[in-house]
Amino acid sequence: NTFGVRAALAREGPRDVMCRRCHSRVETLGHVIGECSFGRGARIQRHDEVVNAIEDSIKDQGLTYCKEENFNAPDGSILRPDLVIITPESGLICDVTVRMEGDGSLQLAASEKIGKYSILDETIKSRFGVGRTAVLPLIFGSRGGILPRTIRHMERIGCGERGMLSDIILGIIRSTLYIARGHLDY
Repeated sequence: NTFGVRAALAREGPRDVMCRRCHSRVETLGHVIGECSFGRGARIQRHDEVVNAIEDSIKDQGLTYCKEENFNAPDGSILRPDLVIITPESGLICDVTVRMEGDGSLQLAASEKIGKYSILDETIKSRFGVGRTAVLPLIFGSRGGILPRTIRHMERIGCGERGMLSDIILGIIRSTLYIARGHLDY
C-alpha cells in the first residue's frame, strides 16, 4: 500500500491515523475508497455508472427490465434491486456492488446479495409470470478485480463481451482513483 493514507504514513513513526475527513475510523485505503462518508457521493456515482452501462446494453438487446423498482418481500420489507431482467423463462435479479478486493470481500458481497434478494423469488414469479428466478450478483473490485461468476452472470444477461467488461472495469478504476485523490488534502 503506497497510497498516502494515514495508516500507511504512520509506518514511518507515530502520527495521527484517524481519517482526515470523517475522523471516525483509521484512514486506510479500504476506508477511503469504500467507507468514508466524505466520498459517499462519488461511490454512488461509480456504482450508478456500472448500472447505467449494463442498462444501456439491456436496452440495446430489447430485453424487458425494470430498474431500481421497489418490490414487497414476503417478510414485509421493501427491496430495490438495481435491475430485474425478464426473459421468457425467468426473472433475473441483478444487483451491482463495487467493493475493495481482499480477504474474500468480493465473495462475501456475492453471498450477501444472494441472501438479501432470494426472498423476492415468489414476488418476481407472480408479478412477471415467470417460472423461475435467479439472483445474479454483479460484484466488481474497486481496483479492477472481478469474480469469475460475475463474468458468467454478465454473459447470461448479454453483457459479457470483453470490450464491455473492460470498459466497466476501467471506469471503476478511474472512479476509484478520483475518490482516493479527492480524499487527500495535498
